[in-house]
Amino acid sequence: MKEKVKFLWIYTGILFSFALILIIFAYLTQNNMYKETNEISKGYQSNIEMLTKENENLHSQINELKKNEEKLNREKTYLSEVDSILKNALENYDSNNKKEAKELVKDIDKTKTNDLQNYIIDKINE
Repeated sequence: MKEKVKFLWIYTGILFSFALILIIFAYLTQNNMYKETNEISKGYQSNIEMLTKENENLHSQINELKKNEEKLNREKTYLSEVDSILKNALENYDSNNKKEAKELVKDIDKTKTNDLQNYIIDKINE
């Protein structure tokens, strides 16, 4: 019986020692994992900040491109209108209605027209 109690105490001591070793190992592992997780978290946060800035830059570029598109569409519309006016003016000019042709082209802003349109306007205004 004494040997069984002695064996039981040894067995209990070994179990508690093993449990204590496992607890210490888990604690040390958890600290390392916490440090790694913290570093990974900082890396993700840095990436998120970088992507947010890039996203803001892209949004500003999109807005700028939209403004340029609107400006170009207005210029295109203006040039189309000028083409229509010049077509009518040339028809009048060819029909010897030079006065009416000059009247049609007098309000056209030559700074907003292309070279061919300017040439036609100058030809009519001669």
